[in-house]
Amino acid sequence: MTTATDTQDTSTATPAAATPAPVVATTVQFIGLDGLPIAGLTVRITIDGTATIYPTDDTGFIPQLLAPPDKDVEIEVQRLDGSYKRIDQCITPATPSNWTYTSPSMVFEVTTELHQGEPGQAESQIPRWSDDDMGVLELVAAAQAEPPVSDAYRDEGRNHPKPPAPAKPGPAKQLATQKQPDPARATAPKTGAQAPLQTGRDAQGNPLMVYAEKVKDWWGSWSFAWLTSAHAQSQSSGTGANKQVTHIGGMQKQVQALIDFAEEQVTYDYAKSEGTATIYAQMKNGTFKHKKGERERPRVGPGRCYQWVRLALARTVVTQGFLADDGTYTEQESASNADEPLKRKGFRDVTAELPDARWAAAGDVIVYAWSDRAWESRKAKKKALTMPNHGHIDIRSYETYISDFIPESGRPNWTDYTNIRIYRKVFDPMPTIYIKAFLRCLRDFECTEEPDDSKRYNMLNTALPSNPNSRRFSSYKTHPWQEAVKVFAANNSKSAAGAYQIQQATWQEAIKEGLTDLTAQDDLFSAAVQDRVAVRLLETRPLKSSIKALPLIRKNQIEDAVKALQTTWTSLPGSTENAKRKFPDGRPMDMACFMSQFNKYVTEEKARGNIK
Repeated sequence: MTTATDTQDTSTATPAAATPAPVVATTVQFIGLDGLPIAGLTVRITIDGTATIYPTDDTGFIPQLLAPPDKDVEIEVQRLDGSYKRIDQCITPATPSNWTYTSPSMVFEVTTELHQGEPGQAESQIPRWSDDDMGVLELVAAAQAEPPVSDAYRDEGRNHPKPPAPAKPGPAKQLATQKQPDPARATAPKTGAQAPLQTGRDAQGNPLMVYAEKVKDWWGSWSFAWLTSAHAQSQSSGTGANKQVTHIGGMQKQVQALIDFAEEQVTYDYAKSEGTATIYAQMKNGTFKHKKGERERPRVGPGRCYQWVRLALARTVVTQGFLADDGTYTEQESASNADEPLKRKGFRDVTAELPDARWAAAGDVIVYAWSDRAWESRKAKKKALTMPNHGHIDIRSYETYISDFIPESGRPNWTDYTNIRIYRKVFDPMPTIYIKAFLRCLRDFECTEEPDDSKRYNMLNTALPSNPNSRRFSSYKTHPWQEAVKVFAANNSKSAAGAYQIQQATWQEAIKEGLTDLTAQDDLFSAAVQDRVAVRLLETRPLKSSIKALPLIRKNQIEDAVKALQTTWTSLPGSTENAKRKFPDGRPMDMACFMSQFNKYVTEEKARGNIK
């Protein structure tokens, strides 16, 4: 602040030079369906409204893009008729990046033929769809029979003895697929002079060229490798533990294929004599006969979660082969030992990047160990005191968790598990984005008087008896009312605190039953814990309905989720305390306002993660 006596005369002062925005370099390459660079492609790049046209060089690159971060980018490629097709719309990254775009097209080298000619049978060369075309398959020798396995051996998380060594690979026949592979890993079809082309004439005598091998459908659109963070970083070699996970444009389709098959497989009635290696060989050689609806969807797992997950990943080509097909006996025996097998198949451990499994992306694989209590219970039930801790494994879907069953409650019994790890390879990040955006809206509606979002985490609904003049608390070690409610029990209903106004009893329940990984050494009411408790509430509310809020949010059914939570957070639109409430700027706190805020936050969260 200045006063009349210290105000400076700035009428003739030279204004300070503005600090230029940092310029970030982005390398862009265009490749064909065969993985080879596209030379001579005309590309139009529009950054913050300014368009520039570039030709690609012999290696498929255009000149490096130099632009400040967070600028709008539109990327177009020129068609043969001179018009442009938009293939991407995003923002410039904050760190140096490498972008690679893959075309859905192939180029063939052929010679022209006269139009008229004698009738022929060229159509007979066209590959036909068959029941065997269920995944990217290779013909291999029939698997040897596995040794017999006792019922006692088949406990949850346990699979089968280590299968015989696979036969040496021979020439593979590629078949078409309904469950589409990840474009970044798929084997590219042959193009140019190497393409398996057959030429001839059809029944009408017209010249006809046939691509004589079945090929993968790459979904008919350009795809782009998006990384979840710092996508300029190069991928390291090794087992995959430190590799940056790439989000491929169109990857959602493979995630959906994985989830669709995993959900259908829950109703397959695999016999106890059918081991993973045997079933996988059937999938590969075209003799797989299991169908949807062979059994009712089980309410509890039959104890073969590891087998179901391994087969789902292999069937939809998320993994080449099945987990631990080259592993040790202990890696094949127990789901809890799936860490290294997953990494060898290209998965990355992202546990440290997420609050817990509720926040996992669709397609993530979650590995659990049994808690001591659950382990002892299982050993007693099986009368096997030396039983290893086999644990559990499942696939996170948009709504639930899938293995050899789908939990009736829609979630695991968290108190049964410990050392929960999350692994990522093929994934859809949008469910996590929706959770983050919804939580921001909750904070807006619960803490309207505090515009600074970071300061909402230490707010009180009612001042503590020990400090009646302040509606703030200073320690996150525990819930601020944890000790006070023991003395002032009548005030428990007023113990709402933090960014989500969580009551002490609700927090206590969440810590005991839903956030079992926390210890007394942790701050048990930190901002991160408050976020997790709020999501745990989303997972369990409304109490009297089988349809909970969290799956609705993960599927972007936001209005339905808000309605389901009106008795949990009474500040939400439609609840008792909301009718006449307004934000400080006068906006009514109605559903239209909530959805406007939510959509704004989704856009911001996507930008933070460089997700288009």
